Amino acid sequence: MSRVSLQRRIVVALLLIAPMMWLLSTVVALYQTREEINELYDAQLQMLAHQLMTSVRAEANARPPMRGYVDVDGDEDGDALAQAVWRRDGQLIWADGIDADWQPPPGEGGFVLRRTHHGEWRVYVLRATDGERVVAVGQRVKARNRATLKVVISQLWAWLLPLPLLLLALVLAVRRGLAPLSRLAGELARRRSDDLSPVDHPVPAEAQPLIAALNQLFSRVEQNLEHERRFTADAAHELRSPLAALRVQAEVAQLAREPEVMTHALDNLTVGIERATRLVDQLLALSRLDPLQGLANAQPIDWAALVDGVRREVAPLAARRGCSLQVVWHDPANQVLPLSGDATLLSLMLRNLLENALRYSPPGAAVQLICDRGGLAVEDNGPGIDAAWLEKVRQRFVREPGQREPGSGLGLSIVERIAELHGLHLTLSNRSPNGLRAALTPQDAA
Repeated sequence: MSRVSLQRRIVVALLLIAPMMWLLSTVVALYQTREEINELYDAQLQMLAHQLMTSVRAEANARPPMRGYVDVDGDEDGDALAQAVWRRDGQLIWADGIDADWQPPPGEGGFVLRRTHHGEWRVYVLRATDGERVVAVGQRVKARNRATLKVVISQLWAWLLPLPLLLLALVLAVRRGLAPLSRLAGELARRRSDDLSPVDHPVPAEAQPLIAALNQLFSRVEQNLEHERRFTADAAHELRSPLAALRVQAEVAQLAREPEVMTHALDNLTVGIERATRLVDQLLALSRLDPLQGLANAQPIDWAALVDGVRREVAPLAARRGCSLQVVWHDPANQVLPLSGDATLLSLMLRNLLENALRYSPPGAAVQLICDRGGLAVEDNGPGIDAAWLEKVRQRFVREPGQREPGSGLGLSIVERIAELHGLHLTLSNRSPNGLRAALTPQDAA
């Protein structure tokens, strides 16, 4: 589809509309002028007919005078007007003008149209009160049309001459009105790629919503770029430590002379690889979650199948830690919130919560996953989190001091981001006498 500039569209529209309106005005003026001229000429025909009737009464066979008639149509031959007088028996008494030898018009009188070999005539018929005489005064319709055209054409020149100037003024006005947008486009084209400062340029009021939306877009892009820079720096910092540890363990294994030392180094190397793998997986998960503005394809959630799948995934960790994992259903699975969403992301969210609970709970502890119509909750019997750190641990790469369990501080960030996409709010609270409760409830209820 070809792209046409807004200025060209407006100019073309005005260049088409203005002449069309001019032609429409001309047609209306022609119609109104014709009506007014017909009224004027009809009045003259009536006046002339009454004068002729008066003259006929005064002297029956004399030629009636022509006083009172003005030849406004300018007919040089004088054949635009015709008059005739008849007796009651239809005998023509007198006629004047071309084609005036009409037959006596039927009816009581008034205006009629008569067509002869000389053209169409507008005729006014007047009958005497005693019925002895019939007077008819006619005028060519062609003469009336010529008079109408003369009047309209005389006015037409006054409308036609300024039309080009009007069109030129419209084009200049459109260009002047759209000039701020052209200057704005030039300013944006000259900007550096890293310049995301708000646009502060005078534009018409109609373009202000566009400028506001553009500034909001710049603000969001700047926030995303800042977040990406911070995320990249934090990820590089966090990856440096496990990679350095892996290198040390690999060197120890290479230099070891005793089998026990080599085995210990290789075991540490395996643990380090697992930690680094988990960290990379979490970084990749966050990189996919951050750009999302919402869920494109939300589907109804089968919570029974989803919870069963997550439980099987964390079962090996629970076995290694010697902990029990229980699922408590307070309401049927089809009533658990959220009712719809992304099953893969929700599985990742629950797996992170359950893994955190299992890692930080002592051996033999019980971890519960509670499901009801009010949301989800994970409860453990671990040491909990110091009250001063309950909010801080939500931040990325932040962990409570003194932790002996390996981790990167990204698990809760992932949980909170997935919860946000599903309209949920994450709440952390310590249990009495010990343990932690992580609850996911609807945002409007938080």
